[in-house]
This record gives sequence, structure tokens and C-alpha cells, in this order.
Amino acid sequence: MVKELIYIIMVTPKVLTTSPGGHTLHHNGVFSRDGRYIVFDGRNDDTKMGENNYIGVVDLKEGGERVIYYSPRPGVGAASFSPVEDKVIFIHGVGNYGISNRTGVAVDLKNPMHGIFMDARDLKAPYAPGSLRGGTHSHMWSPDGNMLSFTYNDALVDPELRTVGVMFPSNVQAEEGEGNNSGTYYSYLVAEVGKGGKLEKAFDECWLDQNTIAFQGLSEDKIEVYLVKVEAKTADEAIGERGQRPQVPSFIRPRQLTHTEKGLSSTRHWLRAHPSGEKLYALAKDPKGQDQIAEISASSGELKLLTSLPYSIDYTFNLNSEGTHIAFVGNNAVHIIELKTLDTIVLQTPIEGKIVGAPHFSPNGKDLVYNQYINDQLQILLVESVLKK
Repeated sequence: MVKELIYIIMVTPKVLTTSPGGHTLHHNGVFSRDGRYIVFDGRNDDTKMGENNYIGVVDLKEGGERVIYYSPRPGVGAASFSPVEDKVIFIHGVGNYGISNRTGVAVDLKNPMHGIFMDARDLKAPYAPGSLRGGTHSHMWSPDGNMLSFTYNDALVDPELRTVGVMFPSNVQAEEGEGNNSGTYYSYLVAEVGKGGKLEKAFDECWLDQNTIAFQGLSEDKIEVYLVKVEAKTADEAIGERGQRPQVPSFIRPRQLTHTEKGLSSTRHWLRAHPSGEKLYALAKDPKGQDQIAEISASSGELKLLTSLPYSIDYTFNLNSEGTHIAFVGNNAVHIIELKTLDTIVLQTPIEGKIVGAPHFSPNGKDLVYNQYINDQLQILLVESVLKK
């Protein structure tokens, strides 16, 4: 472990949002590709997905907020931009919102209020190839914008078991019926999970490169990192039969990357990848039980701690586009660690209120946004030129 230097600097963020209600930032992809827009959902509490019914954006060029999607039935949120077009994907409830009653819906900024169903959902056997029969969540675009990853809970078989899947553009037609919807993307799962199996749970992944996913796998009370190569390739035989979850295609072969003594931290977080594809980042506990940033070699699986803070990191974190810095929250302050020197900047501000979620760097790498409660309302704050170019 390396003892880093910690610098405290005073900054005065801009409060970007003022409308009533919350402005929750998803953990990834909140900026449009050109940095003009920031997408959010109307939750004032991360746990209240089932009570929210709109997705909005902040316009950094013209100022102000506007709603880009509204659902008369609550259950939308966790929105992120495509890296190659002005399209946003988000969770959309199906019927009564729940972990297995949700799907991915997208909206194009050029055509607001018009939802595009991404993954197809088919609850009636025989199932449409490329469809799912449960709930997708926490969608994440591949670096080239051609595919999406997601976590998944089946509605019909063991709904509590979570796994990971991918989807790619290809229309899937599901039979009309309650809980069903056709989709514009073809889906399959990439990790087999089950009670008594090798993996009890697969979750909270990231893209290592445009064809590889890294995900967290729970087995025997320990969380390790797994890698899997994926393809935009149909796998009709993997649809599964009545009484089964969708199957993992034969060409998908996950492998365990890390073999650690204690595993990753159980604190909720998503893996992150360096732009080079050579390193991954996660949370792991130090000898005192505090959550720290860990760096993992994508070739050997070797894990080392990068931080040694006297307190835990709260949640997931994000890298800048160049892969030189990581931003995270700890001790109710935004921190930025420089990966070359391991020096850490702590941002102190005159604004009071709890800071939550993951900070995000702008596409140009200079600015940073995050969520903070101000007078009990969750707002989006901007720190400009936090990294000098």
C-alpha cells in the first residue's frame, strides 16, 4: 500500500438545478457526448425508482432543465447517454415496478417523449429468441456504442437471482400480452448463476473494451472479478424453455480473473476500466476494514490498493476520459485521486448538505458534477476546471 499525499482545496460549485423534486444522477454516462447535456431522473431518493415518472436534462449551453420523457405510470430512472449519439437509455417499469418488472427504454433528444423499447420481454412460452422474461437494470453502453450491458432478474424463475447480460441492435418481436413488449435489441445472458452453482450472483459490471465485460461474481461469500468476451451474435438456442431462465449461449465463456484472499468489498459499486483496457478498478477493504480504491491488472488479476484513507469510500466512482484521475465521495466530500502519483485532492465547499452517488467528469476531462442535498432537495452541482488542462 502506498501512502498518498492529501491536498484540501476550496471550491465554489455552481448549483445547476433548482426545480422542485430530485435530480438523481445515474452512476455512469450522465454527460452527452459533446458535454452539453447532463441527464437525470426525478428521484429525490435513490431507493424510490418506483415512484418517479420522468427523465430530464440540464442544458449547460442554454441553461435550464427540461423533461425529455414522461411516463404516466411511475417507475423510470437510472439514465445514461450513448457515447456516440444523443440517445438516453433508462429503466422503465412494466406494470407494477419491481426488480423483475422493468425493461430498458431509450429516448432520442431529437424526438423527446417517444420511448423506444430496447430489450424485448416475453412471458409466454414458447419464448421469442432474443427476448428476456424479467427485468433489466443499470444499463451501460459499450465504448463504441454498439452494445449495452445490464443486470437481470428473471420474473418467472428464482427472481432473487441476479446475473449479467448484453444486447445489440436487432429487432425482436414478442407476442402481444400482459407484461410483454417487443424490442429493437436482441439480448442474451453471459453468466450462469444458481443456488449451489459456481456463481450465486453476477452483478455490477463494466466494459473492459468494446468486446469484453468485467463483472463481479459472488461465490462462497467472496466477490471476485470475472471477464467474458461478447459478440453481437444471435443465440436462438439459448432462449430456454418453460421453467428455465434464459440460458447462456455456447460461445460465451466467462473466466475468473482475480483470486484474492478476501475478495472485493460488498459495498455497492460498479467496476471501472482504464481506457487502455489494461486495468480495472474496484473497491476493496484495507486491513482496518475501510473501503479503498483497488487497481486490478486485466491480464494477471493482481490487485493492489491505491488509497489508504482513514475513512471508507461511500459508493462507486468514475474515471476521467483519459484515465488519469478517479473521482469518488468519502467523508461527505468529493475526492480526486491522480493515478500516476496517487496524490488525492479533497474538495471543500461552502455548501452544506449530504453528498451522494458517484461524481462524474465531463467529456473534456476538466469539469466535474455530483449530487448533493440542498434544503432536502437533491441537486446537481458543477465544479469547473477541477482538472487544469
